[in-house]
Amino acid sequence: MLIFDYIETNKYSRPERPIIPWYIVLHYTNSPGARVKNIHDYFESLKDQKEIYASAHVVIDDNDTMFMIPETEMAYNCGAQKYKLSKDKLFGDAYPNAYTLSIELCHVDGSGQFSNGTLYQAKLLCARWCHQYKLDPITHIIRHYDITGKMCPKYFVDDINAFFRFKVSVDRIIREAIE
Repeated sequence: MLIFDYIETNKYSRPERPIIPWYIVLHYTNSPGARVKNIHDYFESLKDQKEIYASAHVVIDDNDTMFMIPETEMAYNCGAQKYKLSKDKLFGDAYPNAYTLSIELCHVDGSGQFSNGTLYQAKLLCARWCHQYKLDPITHIIRHYDITGKMCPKYFVDDINAFFRFKVSVDRIIREAIE
């Protein structure tokens, strides 16, 4: 089910800054068994504290896709004190959060593996965004790991082939929709 439940505007999780999408960044919740509502409520709760900047545009579990921040606004999804060298290759001197759409993927257990339902919904959303923003899924869908070195999403860091298959599936969805 598609759900639109935007986080309240605040300094720590929804700053209402405009973005220009260059990449789609995949994350995992690092909270086995969490549902979209749990993740939404966590990001919403950040407005009441004074140190953590974090959010994502969308969170997906095996049943639901919840939009938490409009795709025209920035989410705090891949900022860091220190970046990987690949960050400069991808973004130059630009602030990555200002150029990325972000998806948090719920997972079943500590392995970080995603359910088929979660993957299916993520592929559809990535295909829509790639088509809408003229992004190539093979080169413009990246992992949080590719920017910061954080083991996120764990399953796609541990299994680079699974990540590549995900991107190929998104590309196939786009091509089939065009034909």
